[in-house]
Amino acid sequence: MAVCPYVYTGVRNHYFLLNGGDEVVPEFAEKCTALLHEYSHLHPTMVICETDVRNEDNTITAQKPMFDDDCIINGESSPEVYYLKGYNHRAICFYGGYNHNTDKSYRTMVSNDLTVWSNLLYANFKRNAIYVHSKMATLKNREYNNPIYTICTRYVMLMFHQRYMQSILSNPLDVSDYESASKNLADNAMHFSEAEAKRGNNKSAEDLRLLAKIINYKGDYNV
Repeated sequence: MAVCPYVYTGVRNHYFLLNGGDEVVPEFAEKCTALLHEYSHLHPTMVICETDVRNEDNTITAQKPMFDDDCIINGESSPEVYYLKGYNHRAICFYGGYNHNTDKSYRTMVSNDLTVWSNLLYANFKRNAIYVHSKMATLKNREYNNPIYTICTRYVMLMFHQRYMQSILSNPLDVSDYESASKNLADNAMHFSEAEAKRGNNKSAEDLRLLAKIINYKGDYNV
């Protein structure tokens, strides 16, 4: 994992994260820098861009974009966007948005693997981010070393956020939103379960199916 050299615009530094095998389109930095400046009045933390995925056999999987067009994701009024859109999705972020509270650039960074959307929930909570519908990169496909730990961590995050919204902000999650988020996470657990079964890790695959049933008790996961 490496941080690309800073892109200095004369105002502030911008940066993005690449792992081995990841590629960005030539106009990536230029377009994202221009967007951060164009919408600087909204104080965006970053630009979140769609990507394709390169598989181990060098074939390309085209991901369905999360939104139909470019937009501003409001982390104060719509933080649920980050966990309702599904976890098994890749994105690349361009950082260095302007923090009007400190007169400096935001120094946020999250990994551009399958955890990106859940991590962005906290990075952009109560902050704006720019979403780009166009594919700005091709990221190498990666699996987690410990899928059970990953699912459990995300489940704790979801419950923590639900309680935070209710107890601190007095703005509890809508029941349908929570159920959708739970289904997304349970479906991701099943994705990991299938991968573990293919590797012959039957106990891990069984545990992941059980986790899916616990997270989304309404689902049929053949436990």
